[in-house]
Amino acid sequence: MNHIASKIIIVQRIFPTYQKPIFDAIYNEIDFTLLHSTDRSGIKQSLSPYAAEITKWQFGKGDTQLFLNVFGYIKKNKPKVVIHELAVGILSLPLVLLVKKISGYKLILWGHSYNRKIGFDARKNLSDKYRLWLHRRADAIITYSNSEKEELIKNKIDGNKVFPALNTLDTNKYLPIRNRFERIGKNNIKRELGFKQQFNLVFIGRLYEDKWPHYAIDVLDILVKERYIPIGLHFVGSGKIEKSLVEYSKRKEIQNNIFFHGEVYDDEETGHLLFASDMMIMPGCVGLSVNHAFCFDCPVITFESKNLIPAHGPEIEYIIDGQTGFIAKHRNIEDMAETIFKYLNDHSLREKMKIQIRNMIENICPVEKLVAGVINAINYVQKNDLNGI
Repeated sequence: MNHIASKIIIVQRIFPTYQKPIFDAIYNEIDFTLLHSTDRSGIKQSLSPYAAEITKWQFGKGDTQLFLNVFGYIKKNKPKVVIHELAVGILSLPLVLLVKKISGYKLILWGHSYNRKIGFDARKNLSDKYRLWLHRRADAIITYSNSEKEELIKNKIDGNKVFPALNTLDTNKYLPIRNRFERIGKNNIKRELGFKQQFNLVFIGRLYEDKWPHYAIDVLDILVKERYIPIGLHFVGSGKIEKSLVEYSKRKEIQNNIFFHGEVYDDEETGHLLFASDMMIMPGCVGLSVNHAFCFDCPVITFESKNLIPAHGPEIEYIIDGQTGFIAKHRNIEDMAETIFKYLNDHSLREKMKIQIRNMIENICPVEKLVAGVINAINYVQKNDLNGI
């Protein structure tokens, strides 16, 4: 493959390490060049032979408020298809549309179709009006969820040009690890980890306010003091409120049931923690942590969103209440605690949910489905003929 002369380019603000396996999987199917800038957001970023760094100009404080200098590459290499990250702050995006008229390439937009913190209302919100303007002029759109496609269709976007590529992780990497853990046995792994409690909850993610980790401590407090369950809570990650969470657990006098593991990036270590746990508890906004948990047979519980709070990511679609996880009443710690209590004491339900979780991660949102969504969008704009690419 001639990476430099590739006739498909993908434009992203940054190239996060966690997304590299996804792009690798796409690259296994079709040649492309990934153009990206870098930033200092704290998100680990990657390199690859199919990727090339481009310059940018930052004009605001937000991560997406920038101008991406892709036009030299477009002029030199004359791509047939440009797949561009959708973010309203990218000032160069309207120019990519303008150059499209001159150069004749097909433009596919890929990203969140709207701001999930405020919803979508093109009549009242200027940003949504602009998004809709971009969507209408794009040749195809790749969304992260089915609900985003439905929202676009409601706003009179042609559904034929919208292709869901359900957001996910590299399931082909995680599932073999899970299978190996299953042969070792959950109890053996718990002993290896030094888990002393019979039951264990796990929270994986940055310890920020919008994740509502303090509610996980409140729920644990109920389970320990009112339900008398031998249960532990494991925080995997770090963040601004880590110290306050440690202090909060001491004030609640349940610090002996709470464990702070810090940041863990090793796939084996995080997999061990998930496989050994009985449930992932994510009271606030959920994201790809849902997929991560499902890869290791771990159901997820969160709070329902009310007036877009918490602002769940598209991955909330994977949590089917009572099948792959649970959605407790909004900010109701008693309901969440009772739901967990019933689940832990219902062996039949646990086995049924394990089957549903595996079906979700293996058949509904595996990495192959995401790749297929991207390829389908490319085929659509090329009229199902890639011979000219």
